[in-house]
Amino acid sequence: TETSTEFMQRFLRLAGFLEAAAGTEEEQKELSVGSSQVYP
Repeated sequence: TETSTEFMQRFLRLAGFLEAAAGTEEEQKELSVGSSQVYP
């Protein structure tokens, strides 16, 4: 079984990944709005 410390480290890593993915998605939305000629 894993310790609570290992669980927390994995959880924080996953949370950070999800946060980064969400941030990238927001940036792509802004880019597509700013350059609608390239991304119809």
